[in-house]
Amino acid sequence: MRFSSFTRRLKTPSGRGNMSDVRSRKGGKKTVKAVGPRQWAFDGEGNILGFSFKALRADVLVRLKTDNLYTLEECKVMIKEMLKYSTAWCEVELAQLMYLSNLHRKLIPDASLHLNYQWPITTAPVLPFDFAHDLPTTNPRFRIGKLVEELNKSLIRLADQLLMQRKERLLFAARLLEDLEAVEELR
Repeated sequence: MRFSSFTRRLKTPSGRGNMSDVRSRKGGKKTVKAVGPRQWAFDGEGNILGFSFKALRADVLVRLKTDNLYTLEECKVMIKEMLKYSTAWCEVELAQLMYLSNLHRKLIPDASLHLNYQWPITTAPVLPFDFAHDLPTTNPRFRIGKLVEELNKSLIRLADQLLMQRKERLLFAARLLEDLEAVEELR
């Protein structure tokens, strides 16, 4: 398996990594509290099990604080996984937006030209860019370390951007649905 070195490097003998189990008396649910970097598990096809953007974002923030950064290979795997999820979302959501847009145009022909929708204003990235070429040092090891750190920060930026784009698509769909619910023919 091509990810064996990735999982072997991250796993501890218990198979859970630096995770501590906390059992709650309320409802008897078992929750896992992260006290260190998250340990990702893979299925037989190389897909990450239990992947979520929120978990990845939290994991990268923990890794940035503890200086236990993802390697370039691990960043590549995470980027591929994020893009796989985002592509799947886009395929479904854009098809639904096209359907809603066509229905909106058909039922409300005059309003299609004047659809009042303000796209949310995107904010500046939470983590500022810090490029290694601006640094006064010529130590290549330090520069590569800064590059790996910046790539880990970029994982957070990419996750935030992909989630923001999804939120914008869903808000636009909600706006179209709001207009369609006001139409007398659909009632």
